[in-house]
Amino acid sequence: MAHIQIDKREFESLLGEKIPDERLREDASMLGAHWEHVEGPKWDVEVYPDRPDLLSVEGLARAYRGFFLGEEPEQYDAEKPRIELNKHPSVEEVRPCIGGAVVKGVRLSDKVINGLIQLQEKLHETSGRKREKIAIGLHDMTELEPPFTYKAVEPEQVEFTPLERQKDMHLGRILNEHEKGQEYGWILEEHERYPVIEDSAGQVLSFPPIINNQLTEVSPQTTDLFVDVTGTSQEAVHRALCIMSLALVERGGDLEQVEVDGRATPDLSPDTHELDPDYLRQVSGLDLSTQEIKERLEMMRLRPREMEGGGLEVEVPCYRGDVLHQYDLIEDVVIAHGYDGVEASDPDIHQHGDEDPVEEFSRVLRDTMVSCGALEAHTHVLSSEKKQFGNLERPDSGAAEMQNPLTKDYSIVRKDCCRSS
Repeated sequence: MAHIQIDKREFESLLGEKIPDERLREDASMLGAHWEHVEGPKWDVEVYPDRPDLLSVEGLARAYRGFFLGEEPEQYDAEKPRIELNKHPSVEEVRPCIGGAVVKGVRLSDKVINGLIQLQEKLHETSGRKREKIAIGLHDMTELEPPFTYKAVEPEQVEFTPLERQKDMHLGRILNEHEKGQEYGWILEEHERYPVIEDSAGQVLSFPPIINNQLTEVSPQTTDLFVDVTGTSQEAVHRALCIMSLALVERGGDLEQVEVDGRATPDLSPDTHELDPDYLRQVSGLDLSTQEIKERLEMMRLRPREMEGGGLEVEVPCYRGDVLHQYDLIEDVVIAHGYDGVEASDPDIHQHGDEDPVEEFSRVLRDTMVSCGALEAHTHVLSSEKKQFGNLERPDSGAAEMQNPLTKDYSIVRKDCCRSS
């Protein structure tokens, strides 16, 4: 679960009406979020990690308006790109994915900025895997001169003044001396060159995923922002860019796409999935008409359309990366209907479970060996090449590799128990 703190007054301002505290607690649980009052207008909100679009007061208010206030699903628009972001081939082996957006006319305050920074950091911690998979930059465009270039450079080739500093530092020094460099430098430790984003005048906007330039710091006077998202997964970059840029749109901004290698980003096109109403009734146990199913999908800010044959084609907004299959649509319908409205029923067939014979034998064997004085060790199945081979200066003997490891520490299947976990 991810935790954020919001100002209830900001939430109500985005809703356009006041909500009593008790009603808010009750309603929020139906949205999959737990609200707890801290003091004054401050509330702690606990959000499921599969809904990163709810990690901000803007996202929570948008979901609440659809679920409880009857607001129809939004249709976000963006102006065609007028700014280019050129990606140099040198970043392919370092941090290959990038997207950008321009949002103009945003109404900012210290509270709004703090909320955006909180959203930024929560996305880093969750779907961003501590900035390794994605990192987000927010920039005041006042001093910038497009077009922008994303490239990899030598550590001492580029200098700029990072946030919270008063003098220029080259990239290597930033990694060694700046707090953010010390915290996230491990992401770049295997690379000889580091990624930067520059404008046409050679000014550095960002050193992703570490730190931005002090030049582009966002303040309450900022009205026009440039948003960049870099990472190792284009899908994750796309979702994060949509979430962040649309949060700014919720604050009154006008979204303008940025051209990245011939692509217009962010791509606001909805994902499309099909839903079989009969299958939904069978799986959920809900006796809902097709019209009632459509109404519940719209409460979740989805856009259903009836197809020939009785099925539904459902448009899912770009900020919802958690909908992968019609099962996810069924879950949304049940959430909108309310789990309290699902009647319990006994299964037609009585079944009971038994312990697997292999597990039973293993348990008896373990208990016997422990009773004889042996020590039972629960070790990791996964390890890393560094621990299994590098630390002991042994040759790689062909360990099975994970295709998409969550962390470098668990990237291969462990070869034996004699080496470090």
